[in-house]
Amino acid sequence: MNLNMELIADALRQNFKIEREGAYNEELKLEQVRLFDGETGFQSGVAYIAEGEALPAKPFFEGSCAIISIGHSDKCYPASLCDYIEVEKDARVADVLNCAQDAYKKYNKWYLDMYEALSNESGIQELLDLTLPLLGNPVYFHDKNYQFIAHAEIPGMPGGNDIYKSKQNNGRMSLDAINELKKTPYFEKTFETKKPTFHVDAGELHYIYDNVRVKGEYWGRLFVDERMRPFKKSDYTIIGALRSMIEKALVNRNLSSGKQYRFLERKLVSLLEGKSVEWKELEEELHLNNWGMDNNYLCFRLRLNDVDLLLNTTISTCELIESKLSDCITFPYESGVIGIVRVDSRAKTVERLKTVLRDFHLYTGVSLMFNDFNNFPLYYKQAEIALKCGIKENNAEWIHCFEEYCFSYMLDRCAEELLPETLFPPALRKLIEHDRRKSTSYVETLRAYLENDLKPAKAMKALYIQRSTFLYRLDRINEMMGVNLENARTKIHFLLAFQLMDRIAASAAKTG
Repeated sequence: MNLNMELIADALRQNFKIEREGAYNEELKLEQVRLFDGETGFQSGVAYIAEGEALPAKPFFEGSCAIISIGHSDKCYPASLCDYIEVEKDARVADVLNCAQDAYKKYNKWYLDMYEALSNESGIQELLDLTLPLLGNPVYFHDKNYQFIAHAEIPGMPGGNDIYKSKQNNGRMSLDAINELKKTPYFEKTFETKKPTFHVDAGELHYIYDNVRVKGEYWGRLFVDERMRPFKKSDYTIIGALRSMIEKALVNRNLSSGKQYRFLERKLVSLLEGKSVEWKELEEELHLNNWGMDNNYLCFRLRLNDVDLLLNTTISTCELIESKLSDCITFPYESGVIGIVRVDSRAKTVERLKTVLRDFHLYTGVSLMFNDFNNFPLYYKQAEIALKCGIKENNAEWIHCFEEYCFSYMLDRCAEELLPETLFPPALRKLIEHDRRKSTSYVETLRAYLENDLKPAKAMKALYIQRSTFLYRLDRINEMMGVNLENARTKIHFLLAFQLMDRIAASAAKTG
């Protein structure tokens, strides 16, 4: 971790009297601490320790740095280039150097431990646990709906643990606690501020807040409660570094150990898993996403290929889709990705989906339009069905809509438990056997007649036969079958059987 002067100043303050300090450059990052060697050139990112009398009158600055002077120095250095701390003149140079270097080692180890936790996808909770010893005060992180993602509290602190009563509220800050926070000055404005860290006075207690943003949008808040010890200036630096790590974790959906979903997504996954969901909370989450129960949506499902699964690129695929497709959320589920997109015009939205997802070369199934999240699992099932049927019947296309394969699904379900042939009307099976033995074309004639709404002229045209031939065949068909073809259920049964015959023939052609 690169230090700034506030961290070094707090470390020195515990051992030495600080006579004067000026940490002018909030963004100054110090990469090392070392003794001043008498040269006039001051390198960027270095904290120099020197006796005040030994400092040069006209130094050359290669970039922003810091000077820790032991005893008074009458030299005046430009604040824009140099942070400055003056410690008591009786301090030993070696002691000051050791103190500053120990601070660097301490915070650098913390930063590396956090980075390792992030790399290992250990979760945000571990980031807070690692930071708690440095802050010495309880630290919390909640999303914009006040759902705690993680918190680290100190046993035996005043007011007890779970001071925000999250355990009584399904992991969410209690309404009383939220109302107390809203009493703090400029509460609403704190959500709009772009300032990395800021301090709020709440009567007897104080808080340091840090807004967490993902893709520039407010996602939630990290805050420290001044309950165990007074805040130090260095706390702002620590919280800022922690917030930066949390934002990296959020980009990777690494919210907590073993979980990769944002709050709204967790609700939707619970629905898919048949668990109960608090509908008011779901409605609030949709609202926070600028969505509502009165909007229309499409659900789509992507099947990841073996390479994507091997490389574990699920999260990056989600992020990429969301960056290219507005009004959309995506999240991993099972061996693929689920997406929900808000619909203004179905045709235009499907076209947008095709334009964006075509580039990914991943097979996609799309549901019918819906606005009822109570039945979200059904629409997910539609997307799954469209994906499965689409790959089977038309794998040259990448995107498949449920309405295109709804009938195919019905046919598949018809023959799920029984052989398709056993579902044919007995009269049709009789006709098929007659054609097989006598080499006639009665089945073909019957199909043309039914598919052309029982209109002889259209059927004859489709078959390319004369009227007398058609009427002769039709008389023989009626005589053999003895059924009323004008009966709606009979007609549907025969037409369904013809579709099943096509599927049998197509399956035989593939295996043959």
